[in-house]
Parts: sequence; structure tokens; C-alpha cells
Amino acid sequence: MTPARIAGTAVVSVLAVIWLLPYAWAAVTAFKPETEAAATPLTWFPESGFTLEAFTKVLGEGNIPLWTWNSLLTSAAITVITLVISALCAYALSRIDFKGKRILMSVIIASIVIPPPVLIIPLFYQLLSMHLIDTYWAVILPQVIAPAMVFILKKFFDQIPRELEEAAIMDGAGRMRVFLQIVLPLPPDPVRRGDLRLHRCLEQLPVAVHRNE
Repeated sequence: MTPARIAGTAVVSVLAVIWLLPYAWAAVTAFKPETEAAATPLTWFPESGFTLEAFTKVLGEGNIPLWTWNSLLTSAAITVITLVISALCAYALSRIDFKGKRILMSVIIASIVIPPPVLIIPLFYQLLSMHLIDTYWAVILPQVIAPAMVFILKKFFDQIPRELEEAAIMDGAGRMRVFLQIVLPLPPDPVRRGDLRLHRCLEQLPVAVHRNE
């Protein structure tokens, strides 16, 4: 190995260790007693030893089946609704010429850079005024609008040859039938976008409200 490659490997290894440290700390903390987990100064190895107390408490006192159902239900609903809205919007932007199309596309692209945390408080007050707090819809509705997905799907639809759709239209197919039977079944981008959306929903619920009933 050349010196440059050795140095590069060393730098990457150091960065990998730094990246893994938070995960290692979380794993170690999970096996600490409650007093040791919050104690200062921080230590990797508790004086009283490791314990399964935290896991026992969660399994015994927590409502894991309800939490799992909440996550699966909201994530599935968000993924399906987001794909439907984003795909329809992206297809319209890709194939239909209408007044204000460029302005709308510019607004969609600009909205991608808005940090989600900035919207949490306005969304909370909006959901509060709609009496949706402590409901599944309070988790689902704020997440079904995905400008980034609209942009990505539009680029995907732009690459599909128009001849495929023109042939179907000549055979008597309408615009919606062309979209559902010709465009959507073409892999892999819509499927991959849905998979990424589902993964993100499962790992993050920015305005999650807990249903205990």
C-alpha cells in the first residue's frame, strides 16, 4: 500500500469510529442502572455493573403493542397518501402544460430547503384549531406533503418516452389510465421513493401524539 492510501485508510477509520461512538454510547447506556445513566461525570462502565433493568421496565410497564400499532398504521398511511399525492402532482408537472407551471415548480423546489422543525409550532396550532390533537390524523396529515418526492418523481417521469403514452392514447386509453397502467408500473423509482418514505416515517414522527386508549 502506498503512503497516501495508508493515510486515507487511517482517516476513514478514525471517522468511522467517531460516527459509531454515539451508537456505542446508546447501547452501553441502555444496560446501565437509571442512576448511573444520568450520573456525572460520564463513564463507559458503571460501578454497579450492567443490568437489564431498563429493558424489564419497558417490557413490563410500557404498552409496546399499542406503540407498534401506532407506528405501523401512521407510517403505512403516510407512505400511501404521500405516494399518491406526489405521483399525481409530479406527473401533471411533467406532462401537462398549464399557466403558472414554472412558478409552481419553483415554489416546490424552494420549499424543499425549509427545515421541518421550523414548521412544528405553526402545525401544532393549526392542528389544534382543527381539533385533531391526540388523533392519528395529527401525525399523518403534516407529513403527506413531500416537495422533494414531487421533484424526484417529476424527473423520473421526464425520462419516460412520450411515445409509450401516445401509443396508449391512440388505442383509446385516457390520461388516468395511461398514468395508472403505463407510467406507474415502470420500476424502480416510485417503489424506491415509497420505501424511503416508509423508512423515514418509522424513524421519525415530528409531530407525534400518543394515543393511549
